[in-house]
Order: sequence, then C-alpha cells, then structure tokens
Amino acid sequence: MFEVLQNEIGFDHLDLSESERLLDVALDDLRNNTLQIPPYLNPVEWIEENIKIPQGDTFRPGNLKLLGFQRPVALDMMDADVDQITVLKGVQVGWSTFMKGILFYGLKYLGVKIALAQPTKGDAEGYFKDQIKPHFDDILKEIIRTPKKGDIHDTWDEWRFLNRAALYFRGAASDDAFRRISVQWMMGDELDADGWKSTERSQGDKVAMFMARGSAFSNAKMFLGSTPVNRETSLIYREWLESDQRRFFVSCPHCGERQVLKWGSDKTPYGFRWKTNEHDHVIDCWYVCEGEGCRIDEYHKQDMVEAGEFVPTAIPTRPGHRGYHWPRWYSPAPKACWVDIAQQWLGIKGDTEKLKEFINNCMAEPWDDLGGETLDPESIRSLQTKYRAEVPDDVVALTAGVDTQSNKEGLKDGGISDQLASREITIVGWSRNKIPRVIAHHVVEGEPGDASADAELDAIRTKIYRKADGTEMKILATAIDMGGHYGDQTKAYAKARATSRVWAVKGRNNALGTRSALVFPKKPSRSRKTGTSWYMIDTQLAKDFVGRCLTIRGPGASSFPHTLPETYFDDLTAEKLMVDKKGRRYWKRKGKNTGEAWDCLVYAYAALCGLQASSSVYRDLNLAAEKLGIGDALPPHDPETGELLDDAPATSLSTASNIKRTKGIQKQNEPLRHGAEKVQAEVPKVAPKPVAKRKKQGGRVVSSTARRW
Repeated sequence: MFEVLQNEIGFDHLDLSESERLLDVALDDLRNNTLQIPPYLNPVEWIEENIKIPQGDTFRPGNLKLLGFQRPVALDMMDADVDQITVLKGVQVGWSTFMKGILFYGLKYLGVKIALAQPTKGDAEGYFKDQIKPHFDDILKEIIRTPKKGDIHDTWDEWRFLNRAALYFRGAASDDAFRRISVQWMMGDELDADGWKSTERSQGDKVAMFMARGSAFSNAKMFLGSTPVNRETSLIYREWLESDQRRFFVSCPHCGERQVLKWGSDKTPYGFRWKTNEHDHVIDCWYVCEGEGCRIDEYHKQDMVEAGEFVPTAIPTRPGHRGYHWPRWYSPAPKACWVDIAQQWLGIKGDTEKLKEFINNCMAEPWDDLGGETLDPESIRSLQTKYRAEVPDDVVALTAGVDTQSNKEGLKDGGISDQLASREITIVGWSRNKIPRVIAHHVVEGEPGDASADAELDAIRTKIYRKADGTEMKILATAIDMGGHYGDQTKAYAKARATSRVWAVKGRNNALGTRSALVFPKKPSRSRKTGTSWYMIDTQLAKDFVGRCLTIRGPGASSFPHTLPETYFDDLTAEKLMVDKKGRRYWKRKGKNTGEAWDCLVYAYAALCGLQASSSVYRDLNLAAEKLGIGDALPPHDPETGELLDDAPATSLSTASNIKRTKGIQKQNEPLRHGAEKVQAEVPKVAPKPVAKRKKQGGRVVSSTARRW
C-alpha cells in the first residue's frame, strides 16, 4: 500500500517502513484485544474484581472477597435451573454487602431490570440513600444517564440506566407497591418484618404478588433473605421449608468427617464447648467434632469454610427453589467469633427475650413460643427437684394465684346434685429473671364468702415462708379468679384485703389471636352499685409468658418441689398453644382436664405483673435482687465443664402439697448438665452464672445474712 502511495505522490525520498510496522501492530492489537468480546464473568468473578470496600466500612477493606458460604448463592443467580433463592440467615454474616454485590452485578454487567423490596416505603428509601446512592459516583457511574427533554426523569424509587437496566425500590407494606412494574429479578429483604405480612384487607400473599412481577420473563429469579423471627408467622422460614433446605457442610481438619456445625447440647457428643474464668468470662471456645470427637479450634474456621459445600437436605415443593442456611458461627466477622457467641449464650441466664434473640440472630432459626417443645406432663415433671428449704435461694418475690371453681365433683349428673365449690391456690417464687419456682399448691373446699373457707385461704396466704438461711418471706400479691358463680363474693373478699394486694381478676375478652400491651391493667374496673373493683387481665399474654418459662431446661429452668403428685402436672399441661391458618395464636384446652394448676400459675404471674406495676421496689426484679442481696443462686456447677455437682440435699424441705383429691410421689429427676444447646427444635439450655455476693457452706451457696420481707 505504501509503495503505491510513494509512486503516485512521489514519496521515494521518505522511509515509511517503521510507520508501516507500527500500523500493523496497532491493527493486530485492535483485532486481538479491543474488538474482541470480553470473556464472560460469573457473579463471583465480577464482584471480586469490581466491588471495593472503603477502609471505614468493614474489617476487611479493599476488593470484596466472597466467603465460602456466599459464593454458591451468588453462582445460583446465573443457573438456568434456579428460579428462587431463599436465604435463612443470622446477623453479621455479610448479608448487606453481599446483596449489594448481586444487585450491582445485575444492573451494570447484565443490564437487567430489578425490583428491590423492603418492608416499608421508608425502609426502601433509607436503604437507597444509605446503601445504593453513594455508589452512583463509582460502581454505577458509567451507566448513569442524563435525561433529555421529553425523557422520563429518575426518582429515588425508580432509576433507568444507559444500558437499559432499571432499578425499582418498593415497600411491601402497601399492596399497590408491586403494581405496574415488570422485572427480571425480584430481591426481597427482611421478610419477617411486619410490612411483609398480609392482613385481612390485603389483596393476597405479598411474597406471591412480588414474584408475579417477573411473570413476563422466562428466566426471572426471586431472591429472598431475612433473619427469621417467630416460627408460626415467619415468611422466610415458610419459604425455606418449601426449598431444598441446603445446609453448609465442612470437614474436620483432623479426621476429615463432613458435618454441619450445630450448637449442640449436653446430651450430644458434638457441639460448641467453652472454658470460663472465675468471673464467668469465656476465655476459650472450640467445637467437638461429630465424627471422632476431635477438638476443632476457631483458627481452623477460615480453611473449613473456604472448602465447605452446601448439601440439599430436603426435596423442594417445586424444582428450581434453593434454600440456604447461614448461621452466624461460620462468619469471620469479629463479633461472630466463637468466644463472643459463647459469652452471649452465658448472658441469657433465663431471659426468654435474650434466648429468642440468640436463636434468631446466631443460630438463624425461628423462635418457637414454646421453645419447640410441647407442654406434656412428663416433660414438666422432669423439673421437679428437692428444695433445700421451703423457698429456693434465688427467689426475689412470692405471689399467689387462686382459681375459683363452682363445681369440682357435683353437677356430673346434669345438675341434680348440689354444687361443691372450691378454690385452688398456688404459691410461686420468682427469680430475678422472672423464672417461676413453685412453692406449694393447695385446695380449699368451700365457697367464697364462707367464713371457714375464707379463713383457711387466709392462713395459706399469710403464712411465712423461709429460705435455707432463715430469710422469712411472705406473699406480696395475690390474684383471685372471679370465675364460676362467685364473682360478687370474690370481689368482696379482695376488697376487704386490698391493703395486702389481694386482687379480683377476670380474663379480658380479646379478639382471637390478639394480645394486649400489658398483662395487668393500669386501672381497675369498678362496680357502680357496690363500689367494688376488679382487674381485667390478658390471660392469653400471661399464658404466653408462662408457657415459654416452662420450656426452658437446665439450671435456669422453672422448678417444682418433688412432693407434688402426678395429677398436678396433668392439670398444669391442660392447655396447648394453637395456631390457625391465619397465624393467630391462642391457648385451648386439650381435653376434659379442667387445668386448675395451669390457671393458678397463670394468675400467680398476673399477680407478679400487678406487683411490679404497683410497687417501685419490685418493678425491676434484677434491681430488687441486688438491693436485697440475692444472687443467681443456681445449682453448683463446674465452671470449666458446666456439669452440675452432685450436691442435692438428702431430704426436701419444700412445703408439702395439700391437694386432698390426689396423692402420689414423683421420682426425683437429676438436674441436666450445663452445656451448649441444640437447635430450637430441642429447647436450648440456659447457662449458669457463678453466684455473686454469696458464701458457700457445705458445698451449697447460701446468703450471708438473713433478711425479713
């Protein structure tokens, strides 16, 4: 070519060979590089190459490197056989950063239309401003468009990009939020928040309505993630159960056993174990292998997670739905280290709200109001123990619950026989964590208003009860049921003893499945005719609390004196928590058992709520315990292994049950050894804490001085 130009123009005197060589090199580079279609990058490759985390935003700044349990989920976004991904996750597992990476990959690299739904419109706007908008100046800068005259302008909740991608932010709380949009990817976050729940006025299931937004695309995908909350109403858990339920398997670095790391329990040879110092601070934590019992230390975690593999554990209800479980202990986050997790477990100390938080946020499992356990007589009977005295050492306050019955034995022949009225009373001690210690249960025959029967009830109610160190305690509040045909007599009895905090109570008639804010009302109801008062209590809310307490096991569990007969536990488990199709929870009798023991315990808790509402001293039982010098007097245990010491008294000093209708003695059940616990389906044990400000005598923890209430 250059020779022709030289002949026509006369460039014989110029040497253009070097220019010709450079042009050939440039053309080769253009053909081999610039004009070549770039190699395809899967989500993991693109995210790790393009997403950079600033120094102050994470403990691992720089290019984002996905974790071993995150990569399989990212790759599924491009699997043609997958149409839905459900992630059941704990906290501190890198979810927010991971979701942003997937979102940016779809927008910038693939150019797809995406809808991202948060529980409410406010949540969606906040997520956009905090998580997405800052990246308009870096990651998304190249595809941000400048609308021309006549073009649709972008708003915070609707964005259109140069590569034809689009991003819509929506709040699930509004049924109309999902209308009018058609997208290829549907990303839903925090599914267990209230905004996602359908109401009676909703047009349908919100998750289903969200998924319908992708019906126009043959390769549409729905991506859902959330920390689960309550088992009965959890949407993320519902979706997880319909998936193939993939669990993350890792190999033991010593024996090679493939296993899912589980919290474990004192009954399992595997699980997390730890060592504490004299202050009950966790100083070491490790995992006991399920195969050979090998000790797996946390420094093995990174290598195990990187080589881990998700394995399906169920058959999905439809093909293409994959579910992933992300518990917190696989994460490398500083606050997800095993020592911190074990310390959080030890901090539960019988607090059901803290236990719920641990199960949801750490184990990534939904909370069951009954701890995954049915209240059955044998289960509750295992909580019987021999008290060292009438009142266990850790009791802060005593209350009583009284159930009034119009007829115990009569009226079985259709009303021909005379009625046989009676009242049953349970005296309950409450620990600083509001865990019940049943002291005694009595039956008082005779109708309310009868002088002899009232005197017998007064004798039980005003009796002085003692701890092992001689501390004397009296019942501080009593709630008496107004049921049966003796409402006026019960109100009169309570009015005459109002200065002793004796209250007549009646269950509030709430709509099915609903709960009030408080068990005990701020103000009483009053009769205009007699001037007597009574309190409308939320028995369903009270039963929720008592039911949860009865499912806790280990040193922090509820306790019952071993002198109670078998029939007491039949009465105590007469009701069951029911959940209907709409997720409404309510307690219902299981059979013909009238459940007086259950009602009495519920009323005793209502009395505690009334006591806390009326007395500043007992408003916070933890503070009351500190002021009164009462520590966490749990059974003695080895601080290193958590095993209970064989230190039970030879004979029980608890108040004998005075149930006249039945007799029976239960076998003593040995207390459960402390240890890490299994998943929510098998109720987690409450970890013990060394007793503070207490002396030891004869291997038992006792108070340093006697106190009188």
